[in-house]
Amino acid sequence: MHAKYVVKDGHAASRRRILIVPALLLASGTGLGIATRALLSPAWATGVTGTLAVLVGAWAVLGVWVGFRADPLQGVDWATADAYEQQLTTGLYPDARAALARAQERIRQRFPAADRVHVYSPDRLPDHHCTLDTTGCDCARMRLNAGVLPNRRHPIIVVGDRVLDKPAVLAYVLTHETNHVRRPWLQLNHLLAVVGLAGWLGMGLLLPLSALMAVAPAVWAATMLLRWTNELAADAAARTTGPDAARAFWTMRRAAQPTRTGLSRLTGAIAAFLAPTHPPMALRAALADRIAHRPVP
Repeated sequence: MHAKYVVKDGHAASRRRILIVPALLLASGTGLGIATRALLSPAWATGVTGTLAVLVGAWAVLGVWVGFRADPLQGVDWATADAYEQQLTTGLYPDARAALARAQERIRQRFPAADRVHVYSPDRLPDHHCTLDTTGCDCARMRLNAGVLPNRRHPIIVVGDRVLDKPAVLAYVLTHETNHVRRPWLQLNHLLAVVGLAGWLGMGLLLPLSALMAVAPAVWAATMLLRWTNELAADAAARTTGPDAARAFWTMRRAAQPTRTGLSRLTGAIAAFLAPTHPPMALRAALADRIAHRPVP
């Protein structure tokens, strides 16, 4: 298996994220709910909107469940994983290989049914240094980070090439990511995925506009708080790698973050407000630096 199969799917999903923001789902559900209540009698409107909400919720739960239990990439020859991983790790510092091995072991303990934990690195990335990427790829996120695709049979760690040769930064990032697949954070991620897929649409279907004015902001604030808590808890878990690792990672991320201007800056701000999946980078960097200096219990 070549890494492009992992990155192709993951990157495509990240580029479509702006199309699935809660506001669009809420607007769609609200429009459909208003139309149903205006065209049908109260009894029929309640039955129709309730049925649609149940179907949407069931579809979201099924989608999350299937995504976790089924292989993330159908038709992949997993027999080639060992050869690819050996090629990927050849020439790495011993500390970097040890950090990868520790992360694989942690994930393996959390998914005992897994055949093994696979490691891949994004490909088809720009050859230049990771600053402003003009090809459309989220350069900093893909090359200066890592991600875990939790799966019952084939969990995958995708590791950016720019952290593979920096053992301390690699250990920091991997510790952060493996915390996401630890209970209760894995269940929380599944819950938020269901809410993201069905909750906003369901609210728009079931609630009248007057109730949405109060409920929607409260749900938005609650989901943002949960996501931010999830990320900050993972940052806190990574404090075991030491203050220098945290400082080095966030320094790299700041330097690689492209400067947005004009329409790009506006759309980025709107997306960050409507779908705030991560705390601001400045906040995370400051908290990580403070937490890293505290003694580990």
